[in-house]
Amino acid sequence: MRRLIYVPVWHDIPEPMVAEEERTAATAFHQALRELYVDITRELLAYHHANPIHRAYMESYSGRRPLRESIASSPVHHLLKEGVILEPTEAWIANLLTPTLALSFQSYGAAFQYLLDHAQTPTEEMINKIGKKLRKLGSPRKTVQEFQSDLRTLFAGIPTFDFTAARDRYICDRIDQSLGEDEQGVLILGREHSVDRLVWESTDIQVRRLPTPFDDMR
Repeated sequence: MRRLIYVPVWHDIPEPMVAEEERTAATAFHQALRELYVDITRELLAYHHANPIHRAYMESYSGRRPLRESIASSPVHHLLKEGVILEPTEAWIANLLTPTLALSFQSYGAAFQYLLDHAQTPTEEMINKIGKKLRKLGSPRKTVQEFQSDLRTLFAGIPTFDFTAARDRYICDRIDQSLGEDEQGVLILGREHSVDRLVWESTDIQVRRLPTPFDDMR
């Protein structure tokens, strides 16, 4: 039996996304968040010492670059020091899609609305259009065709342009492919996702939610 510990978390806010008038509130939020993550890290390490964790999975980590230092990644950095293996979890195109579109539309909300308004179904026409936009705004080392191919892969089998559902499905596949027999993994995942939405191709992955201080917050 393969086991997975699910840790639902809140994310810190990247500096470029904080408006000038919101900086004081963001600073206070991040300070409170740091204190909560100290508790989460302590609980996770105590669990690990009693029930060894072999692999860690973290939303937004694609393996293309080292895991960045952030408030939300602090539990994983501590686990890495304990010898836990960090596995690529997120599709690189998912990391690029909304932030890149947000540059064009001036906000994340507007980027999501663009997908909802104009791409209810991931048609070939919309994939071509978004692929061209990503190529224009994103890495010049990728061709339009490569962007389009990665978009098709990310949304394959997803009936609508549901970004969260596509990411959840990809994350499930990555865990299923890399978590070994009789191993235990930990999944650090934002609260906008839901463990109930994670659909496994395999049936031998037993998922358990680790209680965190975030459970008492709404």
